[in-house]
Amino acid sequence: MRGIKTYFVRKTGLWMALPFLVVGLMMAVSVVPAYAAPAPAGSAATEAPFFREYEIKAGFIYRFISFVSWPEDQPQDTITIGIFGENPFGDAFKSINGETAGDHVVRVKYFRADTDYEELKSCHILFIADLKDDALKDLFEALSDSPVLTIGDSRGFIDKGGMIGFVRQDRRRIGIEINTAATKQVGLTIRSMLKRIAGRIIESVPNSLINVFHVKFAC
Repeated sequence: MRGIKTYFVRKTGLWMALPFLVVGLMMAVSVVPAYAAPAPAGSAATEAPFFREYEIKAGFIYRFISFVSWPEDQPQDTITIGIFGENPFGDAFKSINGETAGDHVVRVKYFRADTDYEELKSCHILFIADLKDDALKDLFEALSDSPVLTIGDSRGFIDKGGMIGFVRQDRRRIGIEINTAATKQVGLTIRSMLKRIAGRIIESVPNSLINVFHVKFAC
């Protein structure tokens, strides 16, 4: 997390500012390819807000806490961010672990792909590494009665029942898609400010996912 957090704290002072600033970040922060050679120390390029893809996504996940409301009966003194499956973030969450977001202390936990799904229900936010469709469906069914915000970046993530999906807007920018039908089903509320920057929103459950959500919505 060193890249994103250090830049915004030291250079702009915006990192811990008002939550709506994520709107500007989502549109403006660029992704530097993993294979790009680092710029020489002290060069102008090192001052630009270029960060590797999963550093950016880790920063967004942290800021999403300010845009989501969990049910009142859900313990929220500590917000647990879970990473399920192979960890693509490296140590990007290292400086987030133990930080605060509003009145919440943030904890990051890592779960192996063979973790019992019941353990995942302790999370408030769960990033799901790339899973095959059948495994993803089973996971969503297991979490269908728990207020866990599911996030992923696999193709068609929200179409398969995920709640927030990262997508590439182009070669250098990251955007999001939101499945509000899925969030409402478990009592999560996504604030309108975050929804306004989503490239796509699913507001009703597709017929193919009715069994996943255990509810039949009127067409």
